[in-house]
Amino acid sequence: CREEQLWMSGNECRWHGLSCVDGVVTDIFWGDKHGNGLDGTLPSELSLLTGMRGMFLSGDQLAGTIPSELRKMTKLSIFVIADNMLTGTFPDDLINDLIRLETLCVSGNFMSGPMPQFRNMSSLVSLQLNNNAFTGEIVTEI
Repeated sequence: CREEQLWMSGNECRWHGLSCVDGVVTDIFWGDKHGNGLDGTLPSELSLLTGMRGMFLSGDQLAGTIPSELRKMTKLSIFVIADNMLTGTFPDDLINDLIRLETLCVSGNFMSGPMPQFRNMSSLVSLQLNNNAFTGEIVTEI
């Protein structure tokens, strides 16, 4: 069975790029600096994966904005979506609700607007926002 055919099966834990623990999707790993040929927008339905701990979607052609619905992924500790074509501002909802984030990387996109304020993110140890068009300063009381 080829990997792309697994996307059509009913068991998402067998899908290429997904990791599961006890039948719950915990990680999406698609992409590196060379990408996987993904394009389109980030679907808000990703927020239904509430057990997600890590999301790695880098080096592709993902466009549009980051859906604020992703704030429901409260177990997310790693969010890497670098080197895509994302636009818009970084959703404040994500910053307020994803308090377990340790790594946030949105570098190499086309995001703009005010610099996100990371006051409630005491777990954050790695932050990469470069190569976007954010304005303002990063709050130092992380």
